[in-house]
Amino acid sequence: MHHRASLLTDAALFRVDDVLDPFDIVQHVTDGAGDVEGQSKDFRESMYVLILKEILNTVFPAEAYLFSEDELEAFNRFGQLSYEAKYLLLRLSLRKEGKWHSLSGLDASYHADLGPRLRGAMQELSGILPSPPEEEKKPRIIKTSQPKVIDLTLDDEDDEPDVPVQPSTLPLPTSDASTAVAVAVAGPLFAHGESSAELADLLQCLNKDQLKAVAIQLKIANVNKKNRDELVESLLDHASSQSTLQGRGPLKQLTLNFHMGKKKSQSDLLRQRVMKILVHAIKLEAEVLALLRRLQIVFFRATMYAADLFLPSILARAKRRNYASYKYERTLNIFPSREQFLDYEKALKMESEMDMLLDGYGTMYKPKSKSAQAHAKSISATPRQDAAARAKDLASEAWLRWDELLISAEEQGLTKADTYIARFHPGHVYTRILHNGCRALAILKDYQSEITALKALLEQMIWRKSKRGAWYERLALLYHQYGHRVTLDEEDAAKFVDLEDQHLHLARETVLKGLEDEHTHLVWRIALENRLSRLEKRLKLSKEERYEITPRLKNPRTVCFQGKRIWEKEDSPAGDANASWTGKSLWFGANGEKVSVEDLSVQWYAKKGFKAVHSEGRIVTSIFALLFWDVLFAPVQGAFETKFQNAPLDMFHDTFFQARKELIESRLAELEANKARTLLETVDDRERPRKTVCIGLRWDMFSKEDLCEVVDCLGGRALAVMCRILCEDYAGRTSGVPDLLAWNPRTGKAKFVEVKGPGDQLRDGQRLWIHCLLSAGVDVELCKVEEKEERDRAKSRSKSARADSDEDTAEESGAEEDEQLEDEDEEPASRPKGKKRPSDSAEATSESKRKKPRSQSIEL
Repeated sequence: MHHRASLLTDAALFRVDDVLDPFDIVQHVTDGAGDVEGQSKDFRESMYVLILKEILNTVFPAEAYLFSEDELEAFNRFGQLSYEAKYLLLRLSLRKEGKWHSLSGLDASYHADLGPRLRGAMQELSGILPSPPEEEKKPRIIKTSQPKVIDLTLDDEDDEPDVPVQPSTLPLPTSDASTAVAVAVAGPLFAHGESSAELADLLQCLNKDQLKAVAIQLKIANVNKKNRDELVESLLDHASSQSTLQGRGPLKQLTLNFHMGKKKSQSDLLRQRVMKILVHAIKLEAEVLALLRRLQIVFFRATMYAADLFLPSILARAKRRNYASYKYERTLNIFPSREQFLDYEKALKMESEMDMLLDGYGTMYKPKSKSAQAHAKSISATPRQDAAARAKDLASEAWLRWDELLISAEEQGLTKADTYIARFHPGHVYTRILHNGCRALAILKDYQSEITALKALLEQMIWRKSKRGAWYERLALLYHQYGHRVTLDEEDAAKFVDLEDQHLHLARETVLKGLEDEHTHLVWRIALENRLSRLEKRLKLSKEERYEITPRLKNPRTVCFQGKRIWEKEDSPAGDANASWTGKSLWFGANGEKVSVEDLSVQWYAKKGFKAVHSEGRIVTSIFALLFWDVLFAPVQGAFETKFQNAPLDMFHDTFFQARKELIESRLAELEANKARTLLETVDDRERPRKTVCIGLRWDMFSKEDLCEVVDCLGGRALAVMCRILCEDYAGRTSGVPDLLAWNPRTGKAKFVEVKGPGDQLRDGQRLWIHCLLSAGVDVELCKVEEKEERDRAKSRSKSARADSDEDTAEESGAEEDEQLEDEDEEPASRPKGKKRPSDSAEATSESKRKKPRSQSIEL
């Protein structure tokens, strides 16, 4: 305990005397100013060093228990580094992880900040002694006793052989402000020097011209025809050739111990050539970067794994981002122990990796050329399935730990702890991983495992209650569509065993449970009710047996107009009107430009005298942020832990509304009293000049004048309904808002417009928003855009069929049918494939129905 106290005392080296100004700009060391013993009068610390000081000053000593003694010692060692070494370490931590950096490359970036002191900072971080000044370049010579030798020749200049001492054998210098290397050598290093770099790593530090120069010296053929990667490969191939005998130049002395001849490999010779160019190279220690990331999670109360270190603080100090003014206070028991915090950190990393697999596979693996796409279709595992298979492995690992945490949480009575702090429990993150794991299982069509995972998620009532509606709907779908193909566990198999279509009855039971669950949000109730209607019709239940459905949602008025669609893809031959289309449709705009179906609708409404924007809800969230600014940033306990937040921490939690109920109801009453314009103008005038960041707010998309016109046209009642919806469930209701908002300042009318192209249908979330808006008296339209030429061709084909067209017309019709079949294989968005009921699987009926223990009940 005494040792830890001493470390925390040393941590006071980081303490900032005064409150740091969040709007300081980048400071730097005057180039070449000052001597070794001190800094010049013009010296000012960089914002990167100040940011880390502020973070450490905030975290320590209150949350020092989250770090090991070795980690605390590492922070102390950082405090004893010179300013230049601190600066360089922090700048390297913001660069690409695991990359080597050369002296010349770093000097090009940081010469204005470090100047000639860069080289010493590199040596200090890597634990090697600084090189002597230019005037002292001559190696230090120490006379050493050598074995007796018989000199057959004697050089006139050297009476006795002298041996240069290696840098690591020299005595350590005294520590001062610029060369505090004693600490770095005595303990763990912050970075690796060039001595630990592989030859391939060093070659990657050279630019193409430098690589060509080295290759020419080594007489490698066709240098000018090679790109950078080929040059590196050629040099490595050359280095792998046999060793060569390297002499010491002109013969000066011959001794019987034959020290004059030493074998050096081609790799050693190439390494020497490369280091003559690089001089020094450095790579940040991976454990140092991991420690900084750990510090970031604690300071920022991160709920997601961020790739960029300290980004909110950096953007704030560089005046690239301004945060709102609010009171914040740190809650010290968010992470009750170091063990739980490390588990939380591990879960965040795992979730980040899974997100990259499921959401990033398109940019990483999707083939671009037609030949590559054809090859991808010919193999069994698509890139998407390959990514899903790896995501499944992560989910399998998370499953075991999640089950252990669930049992522990139930024993500790955490079911009653229904607060946003539960988001910082590792079990909450592992629940998110399992939720995403179900996505991977769906891609792999492993419905057996997906059913097991969804049932386990629904059995617990601790984490992610807002997702229960989605889990019920997905589980009901699996029973509905694939229940007869999977092996049911003992509990499910015992239900409805005497009834036909057992899987349909299981689906109906799941839907009913979802409708009875108080945590099923309204948008999922609509989806469950729609599925229940289809199930009961298929089961042919009588009216008395059917579930009483709530009143149907209101439907919008439908308007239609025609446009000319573009069927020419970027990778298709010019003028190919039959090219298949699987993405968002493109249309010819008013001036012949390529536009989306939503932008085409904006132009259509503009002709009718309306100002329209395609925002897909962003204008609604922007108006909400401005009208509820004081409510969002109200001083609610635990809502704000740092000054770098654009929203309260409980924004996406069910407790948001209850914690601010009086404030919310008061603001809604003000909106009903038509005070929206005044509230909006007040906040806009104050915050727009600073572009203050706030969740959902887009300063760049909407002007103050447009927003004021919109709130005037919508009216107080409509605004109150919209804002209440977002206050009750911000996370679940920001999607589904109609595509367009059109308003006419002259007439004072406004309308929301949901745009649908050929084949598109309304989703449940969109239906709910439309119903709420219509109930509030807001005009809503469903705008359907039809393809003019397609409609004309359909009419032509109908007339030809009635008139018994000739053989040529029949051949043309057959060709069009073939094209439609090809389009169905591509699954175009405008023509969804019909679902067929799958046949019973012989393998499914042969599998065991025995129920396994919960911790082993799923083999993801």
